[in-house]
Amino acid sequence: MYIFFWQISILLLWLISFSNQRLDTPQHLIASGKAFKIFVVNHGWHTGIIIPARDINLRIPQIEQTFSDASFLEFGWGDEGFYRSQKFSVRLALRSLFWPTKSVLHVVGIPVSPEKYFAKDRLFSLSVSQSDYNQLLVFIEKSFQRDENNAVENLGKGIYGHSYFYKATGKYHLFNTCNTWSAKALKNSGLKIYPALNLTAGSVVESIKRVEEKPDDQK
Repeated sequence: MYIFFWQISILLLWLISFSNQRLDTPQHLIASGKAFKIFVVNHGWHTGIIIPARDINLRIPQIEQTFSDASFLEFGWGDEGFYRSQKFSVRLALRSLFWPTKSVLHVVGIPVSPEKYFAKDRLFSLSVSQSDYNQLLVFIEKSFQRDENNAVENLGKGIYGHSYFYKATGKYHLFNTCNTWSAKALKNSGLKIYPALNLTAGSVVESIKRVEEKPDDQK
């Protein structure tokens, strides 16, 4: 029992340290001062990041081919077995929480603006600089697992709308959930957020609300 708590403590310290890191932006991406709008959708137990489709299409041509009619794309990350299961399974839920498991990205093509597609109380928007927006694009791109030909791997139909699952990087577990991934994405977007402390959709939403309540010069 003591060994178990010691392992958990080490894991927490590692996650907090990792959550403060941001990915390097390529040198050719120069900040212009222009504001970019990103969205976060709250599905109740899960959150997703929404960005214009054209921006990720430039980085992953396969995505453009699959979602050619989409104006926006929603990205969500999670445990492969539980996320792709058509029915709720206690066994899969417990396994995904207490044992590191393979992950997937769920990509949804949105044909209209997110404000028209999702209920108002489920959608949140943030304005970020070009530099921070570029960081977010890098983070999303690196979340896709590549094969030997540097291509992303489509695993089949998603869970709603025009959506598909893709192999992802990283392992899912109790301290690295779908909402932790969203928090990391927001961290790379310049939001002052600690991913290791954002394990639920509610905690991610509260972090966004705290930013929205601050004056512009304090964000």
